[in-house]
Amino acid sequence: MVDLPAINTPHYSWTRNLTGKRLKPFGPVYEPEVAAEAICRAAFTTSRSISIGWANSFAALWRLAGPGCREARLASHGYKAQMSHNWAEGPQPDALYTAVPGAYGAEGPFEAKARRLNSPLTVFVSSGLRASLFGALAAMGVSAALNHIRRCRRT
Repeated sequence: MVDLPAINTPHYSWTRNLTGKRLKPFGPVYEPEVAAEAICRAAFTTSRSISIGWANSFAALWRLAGPGCREARLASHGYKAQMSHNWAEGPQPDALYTAVPGAYGAEGPFEAKARRLNSPLTVFVSSGLRASLFGALAAMGVSAALNHIRRCRRT
């Protein structure tokens, strides 16, 4: 399984949107080549899952540790986070029933903030590394709790 982040594709331009505001991706945006590389790594390596970037890895851990809290947070903030502050200039063409006219490529309008393969922030995190990080965080939490209990008993 590949946990994909927001990908810079043209679908933000032609998705049916009746809110009056422009749509934007939520979280860090990556170029389509990054998604293709992650899918190839998942297909041709032994890793069970791959996450792109630290934000997606944290979301995968959050999905395991506290699913109810994660869903409540996304329900309250996820909708607003996908709306731009700019108003749309009237009705935009959409691809709900017919194709949008014009030639579109694989890349969308967010090239200025999209991360590429050679970016230092583009990190592929395998399921083994994610499990190691989760185990280390759990061990640190247990250790901190035990130290707190020992200090409380001494006083």
